[in-house]
Amino acid sequence: MSFHKKVLYVFCGLTLLPLVLLATFAGQSLDTVEQMLRASAISALDEQAAETLELRAVMVADEVRTFLRRIESDLGALSQLPADSASYLWFSQNHRRLIWFRSGTNESPREERLSARLYKELAFIGPDGVERLRVVDGLLSDDLRDVSKPANTTYLTETYFSAAKDLPEGRVYVSHLTGWHVSKQDQLGEAENPGEAIEGARYEGVVRFARPVFSDKGELQGVVVLSLDHRHLMEFTQHITPTDERYVVFPSYQSGNYAFMFDNEGWIITHPKFWDIRGLDKDGHLVPPYSKSSSPESIASGNIPYNLREASFIHPNYPEVHQSVLGGRSGVLDVTNVGGSRKIMAFAPIFFDSGPYAETGVFGGITIGAEVKQFHSMAESAAENIRLLYQAFLTGAWVMIGITSLLVVFVAFRLSHNITGPLSTLISGTKEMARGKLGTQVDVSSPVEVADLATAFNTMARQLYERRERLLRTLAVLRRSRKEMKRERDFKQTIVENVAVGILTLDNDEQVTSLNGVARTMLNIEDESSGNIPLAKALHGLPEIYRPVSANMNVDRWSEYVSLERNGRSLTYRLALHPLSSGSEDG
Repeated sequence: MSFHKKVLYVFCGLTLLPLVLLATFAGQSLDTVEQMLRASAISALDEQAAETLELRAVMVADEVRTFLRRIESDLGALSQLPADSASYLWFSQNHRRLIWFRSGTNESPREERLSARLYKELAFIGPDGVERLRVVDGLLSDDLRDVSKPANTTYLTETYFSAAKDLPEGRVYVSHLTGWHVSKQDQLGEAENPGEAIEGARYEGVVRFARPVFSDKGELQGVVVLSLDHRHLMEFTQHITPTDERYVVFPSYQSGNYAFMFDNEGWIITHPKFWDIRGLDKDGHLVPPYSKSSSPESIASGNIPYNLREASFIHPNYPEVHQSVLGGRSGVLDVTNVGGSRKIMAFAPIFFDSGPYAETGVFGGITIGAEVKQFHSMAESAAENIRLLYQAFLTGAWVMIGITSLLVVFVAFRLSHNITGPLSTLISGTKEMARGKLGTQVDVSSPVEVADLATAFNTMARQLYERRERLLRTLAVLRRSRKEMKRERDFKQTIVENVAVGILTLDNDEQVTSLNGVARTMLNIEDESSGNIPLAKALHGLPEIYRPVSANMNVDRWSEYVSLERNGRSLTYRLALHPLSSGSEDG
């Protein structure tokens, strides 16, 4: 691996690794935060939605309470009017309330709004129980009955007269909802569900409000009765939906997004399914509620009104809702309706303490149901938005990291190139110098430190080159001197070896530098060395020769005959000193 790649990988590792680790850690942290945020948002929004749903139920319950009090006031006002047909017809005509309902056919439904009479019946009953005056659906009725006998009442078993006549002055009797039960088949007809049933039977019932009327002397003069049309109770719940629409002409039972009302006994008294509403059979007796023991025939025909107290087999929270309302508490619970829709149900009590409701002070309750998916839709939408924002942020972060990584790689490449490029140039220059090209110079354009290194390298190369040149010149001089010395030595050796007389060469220090074989024999010198023998040592046996030679060493040219005797022989030597030179040096 090249030095450039090593430096590049090191730079990338030192920069990208912390970046990737930081991004990974940040991603994990953000994922944890996103999950916590989604969970918190879902919890908070679900709680807010539950509170909103509960608040809406409380507001509707309060509207019903106010409405019931208004009817009591109307009853008091009616009791002050003369018991004549004109007054009662005027009262019936002028007490109205808007209703919103469906009409037309199953195939061509349409919506209508009508200002309908509040009271289906108005009656004044004498002390003996016989009706003195009766208005039905805004018209005088000639059918005046003795209602002291329940069998003579509209629904065959009503006791409102006997219950009201015994009340003290100012007190009011209020009945439970009374009406003929509508079966499933009666409501649906050919339709598949309540939302499509326009032509089917409608529930018709009343809630009786009655109070005694006394003379100034305190004698009972009779009982005045207002019969509230059930349709006006339906108006409080029939149009509610916990969706963005908020109000509809008729709710969807299948979705679970609807509201209903129940009384203090747990009976449902308003509902999209009319067969769930409490009602009487043909004999005036309550149809038994839907329970675990209901027969298959009753279930199939829909003769099964709904009572929350008996509905634990459908969901255990239904009886709990009833008990909470009787205790004056509102809240939110999970339930499943008969159709199998899981929903969140908010409930609130309707406070009212007249008639049979005085014991608990509660008329009944309002419930508003929201299908679970619909209930969580806001929270899920917020969670999805959080998830999308998180994904967008994460995508943006990784894109930014990718761009940063590319930038880091580019910068690392350039930086490593700026460092390793000059170093590679220096290495190449060093190799050139190693191959003998000492004049090598490098041209580096890089950061100051590397440029200084290149300058130092060039200076070193130049100095090495100069020193090499000086050494080469000195070596050349030495080589020439060596050649001249060798030539001179060879010259002297040649002379010495080829002369037939004894010859010694001397230097200025009286050192014998060389001598020929004759001289060795004459002087009896067996040493094979070529010279460097003191003259006195060489001639120690011939002082007659040494003295004149030593005395005339400084003479340019000298010669002399010396006679001496040795071993009985007379010997004569001719001595001569001649300068010996080769070139310009003396010897």
